[in-house]
Amino acid sequence: MAEYKGKYLLQSDSTYTVELYEDNTLKETITNVFDVNEAKAIIIPWFAQKGYTDMSVNSSNFTPDMDNFDSLYVKT
Repeated sequence: MAEYKGKYLLQSDSTYTVELYEDNTLKETITNVFDVNEAKAIIIPWFAQKGYTDMSVNSSNFTPDMDNFDSLYVKT
């Protein structure tokens, strides 16, 4: 089963770049994200919806664990 995680990287202009991964393969890059919380909000559905393939997952049936965000959702 594939693992879906992301990375958020602070850029020199104080914006973030978000990278979305399926296992070790970079699938998508989003640039010019203005806030760390927005960057995290991009990663959460990628993780929860398994790379946007399970559209039945939404806020009523998935609650992100923000206390453990980096360990659960961020690719190392």
